[in-house]
Formats: sequence, C-alpha cells, structure tokens
Amino acid sequence: MSDEEELRAKHAEFQKQLGQVRPVTRNLIESVMLDAWPRHAAIVDFGLDSQKHYEALYYPIREWEIMPAALDKALGHGGKLTELVREARSNPHRDVEFSTS
Repeated sequence: MSDEEELRAKHAEFQKQLGQVRPVTRNLIESVMLDAWPRHAAIVDFGLDSQKHYEALYYPIREWEIMPAALDKALGHGGKLTELVREARSNPHRDVEFSTS
C-alpha cells in the first residue's frame, strides 16, 4: 500500500469511527479540527484542566494518532486519557496527567 493509499484508508477509518462515537466525544474531535475549544461537557468529561491538557489531545487527534473510538473509550477515565496521550508521538506535553470527575 502506498503512503497516499495508507493516508486515505486512515482518514476513512477516522471518519467512520467519528460517526460512531458519543456526541461529547464528537464535539471534542470536531472542535479540535476547527481549532476551537469544545463545549463545557467535553471539557469536564475529558479533563481539559489547562491549555497543556488541550494540546496533549489536540495534536494527536489532528495527526490521527488518537482515533475516535479510542478516545470515546477513554471518556471519563483520566488514567486512560493519560495513557493515550503519552503514547502519541505528536503530544508536546508528555508529563501531563488527566483526571476526570
């Protein structure tokens, strides 16, 4: 598979997953893609306590390193969110820890 085909396949999978996640997860992802902060519910449910937290998710989401289904599974779980961002190469804040209510 060529790089272009691989990129198309990843984009298609990302879009497919985006249609299958909860509305709060979709709001976070769509907000990131629009370079905006999400609604209050996403801020709380994903533990976006600071700009660092937002950026730790922002870059991996935009680079398709964190896919919608994985993000949806981590919704409300600070430890899982922390694990996701620490595994992402594009995360500029490796030390960030997420906590959710």
